[in-house]
Order: sequence, then structure tokens, then C-alpha cells
Amino acid sequence: MRIFIILLALISGLFGSALLWAQQKPSPIFIEPDAPEWIGMMLRDDANVFEVQQAYERYYRQHEWVKNNYTQYYKRWMHWSRHYVQPNGSIALPTPGEQAQSEAQRLQWRANSRPKGGQTGEKQQLTGWTFLGPNETYDINGTSKVTWQTNIYCVAIAPSNNDILYAGGETGGVWKTTDKGLTWVLTTKNVLHGSFGAIQIHPTDPNTAYAATSGKIIKTTDGGSTWASVYTENGLWVNQISINTDDPNIVLAAAEEGLLRSTNGGNTWADAFGEFSWAVKAKPDAPNTVWAVRDNGAGADVMKSTDGGATWTISNTGFYVPTGDRSVTGAIIATCPSNPDKLYIYLCGSGTDIYGYIGVYVSNDAGITWANTNPANSVGLPYSVPTHSNLMASNGTTGLQQGFYDMAIVVNPTNDQQLIAGGTSWYKSIDGGATWTGLGGYMGGLPWAHPDIQCTVAQGGDLWIASDGGLNYSADFGITHEARMNGISGADMWGFDSGWNEDILVGGRYHNGNMTFHESFPAGKYYRMGGAEAPTGYVNPSTERKVYHSDIGGHRIKGGFTNGRTSFGTSVFPNESYAYYANSEMTWYPECWNIVFLGYENQLYKSTDGGTTFSVHYSFPGTIDNKVYEVKYLAPTRNNVLLAVGRATTASGEVPTAGKPLRLARYYRYPTITTAQS
Repeated sequence: MRIFIILLALISGLFGSALLWAQQKPSPIFIEPDAPEWIGMMLRDDANVFEVQQAYERYYRQHEWVKNNYTQYYKRWMHWSRHYVQPNGSIALPTPGEQAQSEAQRLQWRANSRPKGGQTGEKQQLTGWTFLGPNETYDINGTSKVTWQTNIYCVAIAPSNNDILYAGGETGGVWKTTDKGLTWVLTTKNVLHGSFGAIQIHPTDPNTAYAATSGKIIKTTDGGSTWASVYTENGLWVNQISINTDDPNIVLAAAEEGLLRSTNGGNTWADAFGEFSWAVKAKPDAPNTVWAVRDNGAGADVMKSTDGGATWTISNTGFYVPTGDRSVTGAIIATCPSNPDKLYIYLCGSGTDIYGYIGVYVSNDAGITWANTNPANSVGLPYSVPTHSNLMASNGTTGLQQGFYDMAIVVNPTNDQQLIAGGTSWYKSIDGGATWTGLGGYMGGLPWAHPDIQCTVAQGGDLWIASDGGLNYSADFGITHEARMNGISGADMWGFDSGWNEDILVGGRYHNGNMTFHESFPAGKYYRMGGAEAPTGYVNPSTERKVYHSDIGGHRIKGGFTNGRTSFGTSVFPNESYAYYANSEMTWYPECWNIVFLGYENQLYKSTDGGTTFSVHYSFPGTIDNKVYEVKYLAPTRNNVLLAVGRATTASGEVPTAGKPLRLARYYRYPTITTAQS
């Protein structure tokens, strides 16, 4: 038996595989006039995390919870904000100087913790951590390899070698492969970073690459062994990087802060223009011809340069012009290697009648003129698959969509009529965008195609699709595909628990549902248990291998990787939250593993049958906002004391204002189970 002691924040922040910062701040979304109050609260400059959370919870006590664009935005916003939240609930973003100082401090702490000359004790323990996974994720049959592991924002194929790729994650860092994705190695262990939004590789030297993360652009010249910051700017977020294939010293970066340009390999940078820029792409056969798309208010400008980005002109003839309450909120360029004068631009937007999608526009004359690929020039309702498919929506019409956050397009390098694009689902066109059919995700028949496309790249006969779940590789442009995730170590866990008598690890993950590992599994290989994005995961310390997840219930792991699981009934689950500070747990009585306590709303629950049924053991004063956040059993050294921790109430029984500290609210002494005021 091995005993796992998990200190997640310490490990990832100081001594783990990476120096993590935070993900990208979600771009604002279209808000209907009848949208819930909490949506507008998140978009305010003075947004307060605690107030948003309380407003969200109040709303769903009175309304049925249905997954929609708003709830998805709430999850992304909470995931971003929790890294910056202050004790009073406000948000404070670090400056580039503060990020650099933090990076230096953490690297120094890590260096100081390394054992020297047989050193033992605390320093030895701090560096004695190894990565346990998931390295690869499988269906519960133990044979079907899937993604459902790490959200990959960007991926790039080395122009000089299809076997070499770099991939950047929402969490985890930048990984590199030299065997076409069969194995991956993390390259950014010593870089303080957030999510990686863009990455690009030198045209002839695959050891040189640029990557962009929160607040900075970094560069490697030794294949990822080391990285150096080459540009920093407060709040910087880069959407795409382009390297001139004739003169690799010319580098362009399309960022929310504008289009950046370097002429000396990233040593210095200047603004080509200052408008919010979504995309930048060079002509395949003439790299001094470059296209970019920038925001111009409600619409978008197609920008064209013929001198490597030194000067630019607007090239909007025939391009989309918004009307009414419509506006452009994102754009991606797809070039055609087999027909260099041809390119496509995929547009997403907001408006009451478009449900996130504007269309795909095409130019056959190197960006001089443009036309909608839809033969009827249709934009907005009514949608109909395949003649007027909404590529942003999960069902091709008016389903779930997440705007520019989930959006990608790529052209088959050998056939300019074949495209793959999408948002929450994958779609394919074989007629130049005139019609689109479902390929994967919520639509189509491609198996194990994770929803939510983030990036697509193709070169030669290789296609890579990056999604919220990870990386899929196809050698036949999407007819078949396979997960290639071995070593991509960025699983983003909302919840976590571990076993006692046997090594069992479980956790609910952002984007990728619940995972389970048992000591009988091959090292680094985990089950995808199902579920969506609940901050959950609990293990009964008995020998029965019982695991619990709030969104899929209870299961017994049979043992042996191909033997699967069985199910058992459950009822109440603890308070769970996307915020660090607002989760309860399932706490088992160590002398009888059928006795379990948990906090739900403002009540302490007890089960005597292993969690199948529960009864209310104690109700704390105040409203259900006075949640029980933690239940801990302090035995045997503390005389069998059970602590229940929650937000304290005022004398009138009301919950204090956001930001008040948590307080010990109640304790219980066993085995007599009496109560007393704390």
C-alpha cells in the first residue's frame, strides 16, 4: 500500500511539473435583454467573484439549471478569476513585472528544495514527487484510447518535419513530440505561465519556436529545453503567430492588443496596428503577402500586406458587413496550399438571430474580393443542416455555442474544396463551404470526437484537431482519427480524492469529466468515467473500491484495466463549487466505513449505509447560503472530534457580506455524537 498526501496548490505552484499562472480571460459574449443578473455582473470592470457566485446560486434556486451559453461562460469566468481573487472578492491582475518576480521566486524556492549530497528530511520530501497521470485516457473497457484529458488551445507542425510538433494547453504548459504524437514531453517546467493561446515553429529549424501565454511571448532555440521571454505586456493575449518562411526574423503576432511585428527574431517588437486582432496568416507561396483580421467596431477588417507586414491596407470588398444588432466577435483564416491565391475566413458573431455564427467567406484572388460560401448568401436564421449549417452550434442550428473560445477551421492541403471547421461540434465540407455535415462532437458519426474544437492544423497528409479533450490525429482528413495524448500532463482537476487500503485516484475535471486510476492499471493509464465538468470525486476508504461522483453516481472498480466497473445507488452529494473555497467533502468515520458525513447547503448529513441514503444530522442557522464548506474528522489524537466548517452568520442569522472569513461553525465528539457550540 502507498499513501498519497496531496498538496495540489503547493506542488503545481512550486515543485511540480510547471509554474502555473492562469487561463485566458473569457471574451465577452452576447447578452439577451432577459439575461440573468449574474451575467452582467461578470462583465463589469469592478466584478466581485463572491457576489457573482452568490447571485448565480440564488438564480438557480428559483430556476431549473440548463446547460447554455451563460452557464458555460460562468464556468470559464470562475476558472479564470479564482487565480486572481482577493480576500474581499475583487480581482487583481498581475503586471508583467510582478509575474517575472513571481517566476524568479518560485524557481529559487524550487532550487533551494533540491537535495544535495544525500540530504534527507523536508527538502528531500519536497522534491520527491512524481507525475502519476493521466498520461493516457481510456474508456472503461480499457481498450478504447480517447482524448478527454487536457484542453489543448494550440498546436503547430514543424514545416521542415511532420514528426515534430509543439502543443500548448489551457493548463499544463507546452509539450513537444518528435514521433508524430506517439509520445509528448513537457518543455515549460521552468516557465511561469498561464494558458498558451498561440504557438509557431521556425520554417527550417524545429528547435526554434515561439509561444504566447498570459502577458508574454516566449521563445526557444534549443527545442524547448529552455525558454526566454521576448515580449511582455500587461494583459497580453495572442491569438496567432506567423513566421515569415523566406525571412524567419520577421515574426507577426495577432493579439487582443493589436498586431505585433518583429524584424529581428523577437528581440524587439513594434505595433503594426493597434486594433484587436484575431488572426494572421501568410500566403503559402509568397510569405511577404500576409492577411490579418482585426476588429473595427461591430464589424471586421480584412487587412493585407505585401511587404511582410511593414504596411497594411484594408481589403474588404464583398466581405461581411453587420446589420441590426449583429456584430463580429471572432475570425480565423484558412489558406489553401494547393491553391495559394485562395483563402477562407470563418466568422463568428453575436446578435439575436445568428446564434454565434456569421459564415465562411472565400477569396479566389488573394484577398482582393470576397464572397459568402453559402450559395444563397444566407446569414442567421433559419438554419438547416447541411445547406445552411450553424458551424458554431452543437446541433448545427440553435444549439450550444461558445463564441470565439471554441472555433477552428482548416483546409485539406491537397484539395481546396475540403474543409473541417466547427465550434462545439465538428463539421466537414467537400464543396468549398457550400454545404456542411456533422463530423464529430455532438454531431456526426466519428467516434470519440471530443466536443469543442480549439485549433486545427494540416500539413501534407497529416491532420491534427485540438479540442477541450486533447489532440486527435488523422491521416485521411477526418475519415478516421485517433487520440495521441501520451505524456500530455495537463488534466485540470476541479475535485480530487485518493484511496487508503488500495491505491485509487479519482477526480472531476474541467472539460473532461471524471477520471479513475486503480493500482491494478498500467502506470499512467486512467479511465474516463463519464460526466461533464463537476468539481467532484470521492473514494470510500474500504476495500470495496467504491468511488463517488456527483454527476454520475457511485461505482465499484473491479480491478484489472479491461474489467471495467459496476454501479451502486447514491443520494446526497456535498456542496461543490468551481471556486476553491466553497467545497465540502465526503468524510468517512474511520472505525466504520459505512458511516459517512457531508455538508450540503447549510446542513450536515449522515449516512450509515455507505452513501446510499442520508439523513439530516444537523442544520446550521441562517439560510442555505450559510453553506457547510468542510467536514473533517480529527481522530484519534484529537479525541474523536468532527469539525464542520462554514460561513458564519450574523446575530440576525444573515450571511455576512462577501469576503468575510470562514469560521468554525460546529463540532461533534464521538462516539457519543453530542453537539456543542464552537
